[in-house]
Amino acid sequence: MVRKYAALIAQVYEWRNDPNGVHNKSHTDRWDRALLAFGETVADASLTPMTAAEAREMAGRYLASRWNPVAEALAEIEAGGSG
Repeated sequence: MVRKYAALIAQVYEWRNDPNGVHNKSHTDRWDRALLAFGETVADASLTPMTAAEAREMAGRYLASRWNPVAEALAEIEAGGSG
C-alpha cells in the first residue's frame, strides 16, 4: 500500500464492499483494479491495475465524487509520486 494514500485506499475498500451499492463483477472489478494500482492484492489475478486515465473515465461515467480522488492519486503515482 502507498502510505500517503492509506485513507483513500480504505475508502475504496468501503465503496467496493458497500452493502447498499450495486454489486456485480464489473463493479468489483473496477474497484479491484483501482486497488491493484495502489499496490493492494485482490482475489482475481487476471485483473490489471487501473490507470489514471481509466479512473478519469470512470469519473465521467459513475460517481465523480468517488472516482476523481482516485484518478488524481493515480496520476500522481504515475508521475513518480510516492507515498
